[in-house]
Amino acid sequence: MKRLGVFVIIVFLFFSCQDDTDDKNNYGNISINGNLFNSWIEAVKIIKNGGNNKTYIIVINGDIPVPPSDNDSPTFGFVNDLNITIEGEGRIYLTDNGCLFWLGSNGLKERQTLILNSSIILEGLSPNGNGNKYNKSPIIVINDNSYFDMRNGIIKGNTIYGAINSGGVNVHRGGKFTMSGGAISGNISTTYSGGVWVSGTFIMSGGIISGNKASIGGGIYINGEDALFTKTNGIIYGNDASIESNKNISTVTSEQFGNYGHAVFYVKDDSHQYYCNTTLDNEQNISTSILPHINEQSNWIKK
Repeated sequence: MKRLGVFVIIVFLFFSCQDDTDDKNNYGNISINGNLFNSWIEAVKIIKNGGNNKTYIIVINGDIPVPPSDNDSPTFGFVNDLNITIEGEGRIYLTDNGCLFWLGSNGLKERQTLILNSSIILEGLSPNGNGNKYNKSPIIVINDNSYFDMRNGIIKGNTIYGAINSGGVNVHRGGKFTMSGGAISGNISTTYSGGVWVSGTFIMSGGIISGNKASIGGGIYINGEDALFTKTNGIIYGNDASIESNKNISTVTSEQFGNYGHAVFYVKDDSHQYYCNTTLDNEQNISTSILPHINEQSNWIKK
């Protein structure tokens, strides 16, 4: 009987160890400035506790689960003059409702810079994808005084329901987003802005924004006279502004909710609203800075 009991314990421990090993193998590797970490939480603690005026290189290899961030708990904490570059290969994906990257915080104006410099996938939540549920936050939020530089990679797979938020990137007033490569694709918002919401500055000099959906501003939604969007290169195509506002995505086929701004929608104020429904390729540039001289740029249509 004792031998049987020992055998059962050994078998239990064997399979328990196997399960632990399998779980670890499901996740990738993270290093910061050459130092390896077992989890994203452990790695980011180094940055949060590392003090101001620091530079870090995060290297990703494989799939990395990341807990959500918000204004009360920014991804890299309340650290000032922070410069972070993400490199490597793999996927960084959200584990629950919230932002994958929240840069800086409203009001405190930390200067935080994030550079995406490789083909890594940044993935949100979707009822038909990662997490099997809706989200209420963009994948990336860029607050006042912070900066996101997208040189490569993919921002994808985030579905916003019941909240006024972009599916992909949200640039708050005073924040800055530059895109010279990569893709923002397959993001959905049942209100405004499937791909990028701009209240600050967005300069697009390359890359692709495609396959995003919203009720208004399928690709890009520009909000306010202080917002600046300039496209000097890159492609905006195949975005959709025909989702009925706040309707359950699973029931939406192709209801036409105004068709305002499949590519771009711009609200300067209540009296000045413009949109662009056409595909914008590398040679078709567009800028909010020329408005209200609407006749000078035929891509814009006044609503």
